[in-house]
Amino acid sequence: MASSEVSWQSAFWSLPPLAINTMMQDSGRVCGFDPALRTYLRSSPVICVLDATLTLIRFTLYLLSGNDDSVKVLERIGIAAKKVMEANKLVKVVEKDKEVEEAKKLGIQQLEDSKPIRYMWFAIGVLPQALKLMACTGLPWTQAWGCFYLSSFLVREILDGLTNLTDKERFIDEELSRPWLELFERGCGSIAVLLQLGILALVDLAGIPPHRVLLRRWEFRAIRFSAHFITVFIYLPFVLSFSSSSSPPSSSTSPTPRPWLSPNGRNISLVVSMLLINIILTILHGLNFRFSHLYFLWSIIICMVAWVMFFITPAREHILLVNRGGDGQVGRGVYMNVMAFDFFCRILTFSVFWYVSYYKPAGTYKPGWADYLG
Repeated sequence: MASSEVSWQSAFWSLPPLAINTMMQDSGRVCGFDPALRTYLRSSPVICVLDATLTLIRFTLYLLSGNDDSVKVLERIGIAAKKVMEANKLVKVVEKDKEVEEAKKLGIQQLEDSKPIRYMWFAIGVLPQALKLMACTGLPWTQAWGCFYLSSFLVREILDGLTNLTDKERFIDEELSRPWLELFERGCGSIAVLLQLGILALVDLAGIPPHRVLLRRWEFRAIRFSAHFITVFIYLPFVLSFSSSSSPPSSSTSPTPRPWLSPNGRNISLVVSMLLINIILTILHGLNFRFSHLYFLWSIIICMVAWVMFFITPAREHILLVNRGGDGQVGRGVYMNVMAFDFFCRILTFSVFWYVSYYKPAGTYKPGWADYLG
């Protein structure tokens, strides 16, 4: 490899600083999803660029709805920006008859309120890598992912700065709520998650050239895409064991609704699930679907690692970022935190594999001065 070509290490390691920088930002809701999931969702460049677009759409709607002519233009811009920031931090209460406390920030989220550290990280770690990446040629997709991460970060930071244009402190929920927009954001966010998984499915774990027949090539990719959803057999027992039935308790001595699955039922369900998964892997291996069974195997390993983290208390709080409720118990819906971490691990694992096995430096160029940026 020529010294002016971009190695896979240089190409890949330009992205983690940009991703971490975006994940450290206090963004609140991302694409309509619960704020608790913001950190790992923003590890996806597809989610980031969509979130930036949806944030600008919401800002425009708030700006156009502020039709008070007595308010100066700059203040209207500030009010619209502050409405966006406040709306992103709204949390819908889904558990009735319970006081909901403000969620404590855990793990990497603790850095969200430390602007000096975040800005120092941006100046020392992010800006040099961004300049280095954009100075290279022959890396269109890597540069696109980097721009996607930066777009989300910059849009949020600019809006945060624009909030200083107004002195208004609080808004009533009616001023912020746009039910149809929230539904649209959630729908777009779900599509973005599927699109990101679809992009990951393009990675063939057997480092061999793509099949010459186009239809056959997409058949393999569709099979690999389905590997992301085989983990439903693993998630279902856990989700049911944390979800309570809606029926009232049978007696006053058992005020807490019972979960759909007891611990023993969950264990039995997991055994059955793993049995079904092994059957599927055996069939794929026998059919030799271009080593797709390896893709399924990695998908399952990632899922199981995420759930192992859940049952280790320090990992649950500082890696999965699961908050305990006011009663000290882990609430329902925590499986969403596990899914978000699972999503992050998939992006990281398959991205590393692609750069190690598929990246070709031929046709790329890195200027000599870029080496001084790290």
